[in-house]
Amino acid sequence: AMQQQPAAFSRIGSMIWLAPDVEAAVVDEPWFRQVIGKFRTGLFVQFSRNDTTLAVLSRVANGVPRLGEIGRSTGAASIAKLEFIDMTGELGTDGVHGGYLRKGSPSLPLISRHLADR
Repeated sequence: AMQQQPAAFSRIGSMIWLAPDVEAAVVDEPWFRQVIGKFRTGLFVQFSRNDTTLAVLSRVANGVPRLGEIGRSTGAASIAKLEFIDMTGELGTDGVHGGYLRKGSPSLPLISRHLADR
């Protein structure tokens, strides 16, 4: 949808992706940068390098690193209105992929703050 109808995203204030199972290289695509630029506030991506669901299963199935597994690639140029939030330390190592919305998760106050501030 982002690639096919980028103008529709100008009505979105902000968006939060939790452990997105999206090809990490998408952030280098010109169309992706254009869409993110249309958001009023931005896109917030929470990721964890301990997310074995993305690191093993999805990477094997898709063949490339996932955005929810690695976040911003080393050396990747920053994009205005795109913020990566590394939850590796906060979520630990057990059940990381399902931990973002679990009761008491350290992710929840961040999500709340992003929604309230925008």
